[in-house]
Amino acid sequence: MAKRPDNHIVGDYAVRMISSALIPEEWTISIPDSDYGLDMLVEVVIDNATTGKFFFIQSKGTEDSSCEGVISYAMSVERIKDYHRISIPVLFVYYSKTENKFWGRWMNWFCMSLSPKQIQQETVSLKFTSQNLIDVDYLRSIGPGLVDSITKRVSLYYDNSSESFRRFHNKLVSVSQYCFGEDIAGDSHLTSETIKLSYEGTPLEGFIIVSSNRESVRIPICLESYDFLYSPIVRLEDCPDCILDTIFIIAFFSSKYSARCLDYVLSRPCQKAMDVISLDGWSDFIERLPCETINKVSDLFSLAIQSTHDNIAQLILIAVFQASVGNDGLQGLYRELLRRYLRQERNDEVKGSLFYNLANSMRNVDLYESFSLYKIAVRIDPLYGNRFYWWQEVGGVLYLLGHYLFAELFYKKARRLSKGESREDINLLISDCLICQGKVKRALNEERKFLKKAVKVTSRIKLRMGLIKAMDSRRIKVFDPLKWFNRGIEASRINNHNEALECFLYAWRLNDGDIEALVNAFVSAMNSHDKVAESLILDTIREQAPEEGYNLIVSTILANTNPTKEVDDFLDGLNGFFFPKN
Repeated sequence: MAKRPDNHIVGDYAVRMISSALIPEEWTISIPDSDYGLDMLVEVVIDNATTGKFFFIQSKGTEDSSCEGVISYAMSVERIKDYHRISIPVLFVYYSKTENKFWGRWMNWFCMSLSPKQIQQETVSLKFTSQNLIDVDYLRSIGPGLVDSITKRVSLYYDNSSESFRRFHNKLVSVSQYCFGEDIAGDSHLTSETIKLSYEGTPLEGFIIVSSNRESVRIPICLESYDFLYSPIVRLEDCPDCILDTIFIIAFFSSKYSARCLDYVLSRPCQKAMDVISLDGWSDFIERLPCETINKVSDLFSLAIQSTHDNIAQLILIAVFQASVGNDGLQGLYRELLRRYLRQERNDEVKGSLFYNLANSMRNVDLYESFSLYKIAVRIDPLYGNRFYWWQEVGGVLYLLGHYLFAELFYKKARRLSKGESREDINLLISDCLICQGKVKRALNEERKFLKKAVKVTSRIKLRMGLIKAMDSRRIKVFDPLKWFNRGIEASRINNHNEALECFLYAWRLNDGDIEALVNAFVSAMNSHDKVAESLILDTIREQAPEEGYNLIVSTILANTNPTKEVDDFLDGLNGFFFPKN
């Protein structure tokens, strides 16, 4: 007979203990739909009446004991992301058979507290402290008020290391709860995220350090007297600046969970926060703004341009523009914010720089808007007309818009102005423009100019040069990459792999970012047993887009081949080629 693993036995024991010792006996327990992958669906019952208040329980059991009051569990990041997609509250319960104790954490919004580095990991360690201990009394206490928002709350943690700040901290918590209600908890670690508050010096002359999982900021404390700390009334107009600054930082860190915190940040912008929160922090905040709140960024934008935080203003402008597509009201707001910036008393060089940088950022959003912003930049600061990089960037936009002749002229102007400063591959950019105009011989000459200066000739350059020579010798007349790609697909269907290889390579050359065409060319080279082309293309894919290229190759091969040991060995070798281990 098969022997059950110990972790399965402990896991089943945890489920039985939760049912018998943690969940109030009058509450109902059912097995949820298997799609959720959760252990229990619990409904709150009060005075023998069902309430329609439900929550899930996901349980894990362990034989381990806590160490110095802390116990950990490694959870899959993908599983954490799954919890975020579930609308009903999910309580993760960790049970120690050795100690007969339960720890808990609400999981629906926990993924929002992970750092960018943690999001990329396979697992993260969930730490449970004494604040996470739960029992039947805890569940009974939350039952009557069980709402979805219980999974979004943020706790303010004070490490008790500085007794002189205890009253200050308690006042800070009370002001936070006055502003944000139950979205802020003073002492619970079952919350989505914990904001740690630590203190240095004294309340009259010291610092408060506010730390979230992603960032830590330092704010000076300058109370004129201790009177405020003993006042029983909490009113924002009575709060000293250091309290208001800290409240804003708390709201900023909590805005991903709380609509009230988000509204506070947008309606009461804070100069100190702009100074101390990193640009990455502001970028993350602005990118997460829901569409329905974008129209509230006006005050935040005004403070950003008044305090010379042009980088934050630029992020806001991009966010408003992205949300304005198809929205006439927001298009008006976008134009108004641009006009407001132009009215600021700044020198032309600073204004021109903002619009130039904004144009660069807008290239991936809207090429026409990017082109318009480049024109504003040179109108405000005519010196851009003498800078090679302005001509080069505008040439790139014109190329992407399909205006190949104008793009060629702009690139050539950039080359004349550069005095050797421009990227050495500007000849290649001009060559791209000429190819798309059907001027193959001139394109070949431009690439030869590049070769004379090139320090290193990569596989990508070799492949490009070879294709231009082939186009020239075969007198190619079609310069539409989509047509060549479709011809390659048709050739593949009838197993004409040599023709498919040629077509896919032309499609890639005419659209030098089309990694899908290059991957199809690689597969065609394999099918036609062209080892030289296969090697050159594979090197080019690794140079151009290793991760995307590798994933496309794997999915293409698996879609057309039954998995075998030979296929597995090939893909393993391919993985080692693309991602060699140190």
